[in-house]
Amino acid sequence: VADIDSVTILLVTIIAVAIATAGVNIICNFVAPVYDLINIRPGLFTFRRAGTLVAVLSVVVTPWNLFSSPVIVNQLIGGIGAFMGPLFGIIVVDYYLLRRKRIDTESLFTSRPDGIYFYRGGYNPRAIAALVIGGAVALLLTFVPAWADAVPFAWPAGILVGGLAYRLLNSGRTVRITPEETAEAAVPVR
Repeated sequence: VADIDSVTILLVTIIAVAIATAGVNIICNFVAPVYDLINIRPGLFTFRRAGTLVAVLSVVVTPWNLFSSPVIVNQLIGGIGAFMGPLFGIIVVDYYLLRRKRIDTESLFTSRPDGIYFYRGGYNPRAIAALVIGGAVALLLTFVPAWADAVPFAWPAGILVGGLAYRLLNSGRTVRITPEETAEAAVPVR
C-alpha cells in the first residue's frame, strides 16, 4: 500500500474493500439468522419481521463489547463451542448408533405430523434434553474459574456428554425405517 503513488487508485481500492467487507458481513451475519427465524416459526416471521428483529438484536447485544478483552473473546468462543460439541455428539449417535446409517431422505424434508422425524411439534425433546445436559457440562468447564485448565476440553466433553445423554435417553428405542423404505424413497439416477 505504501508503494502506490496514485491517491485515486488507493481510494478506489479502499472503497472496494469496504464494500466487499460490508457485503460479506450482511450476507453472513444478517441473512442467515433471518432465515433461521423464518424456519423456526414460518407463520410468525416474514423476511421483513425477522430482519427487523435481527437488526434490533444486533445492536442490543452490543457485539463490539464482546471483543474488548481477550478473556471475553475466549469465553464467547468457548460458550458457542459448548453447545456445538453436544450437538455434534447427538447427531453422530443418532446417525450411527440409533439409525444405523439409515435415513429416509424424503421424510427429512417434510413437515407432516406423521413423518418419522417430526417428533413432538417438529422438535425432538430427547435431543433437546441431551443438548441442555451436554451444554451445561461444557459451559461449566468454560466458565467456572476453578476449572480454567479444562477450557480447551469443553468441546470434546460436550460431544461425549451430549452423545451419551442422547443414547441413554433413547435406550430401548428402535428405528422405524428399514433399508427397503430407504431404497423406495431414493430418487433413481438417470
